[in-house]
Amino acid sequence: MDPKLGRAYVKRAILAIARGDYAVATADLDEAIRLAPESAVAYLNRGVALEHQRRFDKALADYLEVIRLDPKLAIAHYDAGGIYRELKQFDQSLASFSEAVRLNPSDAQAYMDRGVVRYLMNQFDEAIADYNEAIRLRPQHALTYFNRGSAYRKKGQNEQAIADYKKALELSPDLEAAKTKLLELDVRTLDLQNRQESQDARFATEGFVSRTRRSASSRCAAEPGPRHVRAG
Repeated sequence: MDPKLGRAYVKRAILAIARGDYAVATADLDEAIRLAPESAVAYLNRGVALEHQRRFDKALADYLEVIRLDPKLAIAHYDAGGIYRELKQFDQSLASFSEAVRLNPSDAQAYMDRGVVRYLMNQFDEAIADYNEAIRLRPQHALTYFNRGSAYRKKGQNEQAIADYKKALELSPDLEAAKTKLLELDVRTLDLQNRQESQDARFATEGFVSRTRRSASSRCAAEPGPRHVRAG
């Protein structure tokens, strides 16, 4: 065993991940782990390389091994949460992101990704609370506003959704998903208003005006955050 040589393989693997050579990185990290089987950083980066290859079961096994070696490493819990979400194991994903937040309460990305899981579990109020905290920690992140807008839209709170989609576009003018959702909301809201005005006019002639307003809502994508290379 040669931990020093193992670290050299890790460094080379990180460069391979950065240029997108994930298979090469995985081979280097296999060798790093053979030379230094207790190296949490080697397992962590191999998990990243495997995840990029969509080998999710093996990536998760590596992240769980990192947690065994270093239970207080927040990023390992975060990465495990991302894999569980890919596998649609939302309870485990929520638990992993919650542990990541507990260990590193200043991690805006972890709050945002936990919000995504809660959105997917139809826990919209809790998702909004996570997005609020992510925005407090990182107020210039367009995707968080987009995702909060999606949760507001699910709740039928269209004014708040529109405001968040507009803020997302202000911060990231090329965010096409926000343009699409904003257009859909504006059109549907206008269509509902026009229909209601027509109904009100009809009911008024009959001595009754409807006060019912049905809000427009539809499923919109909540996107996970980016995955990162982990240096030792």
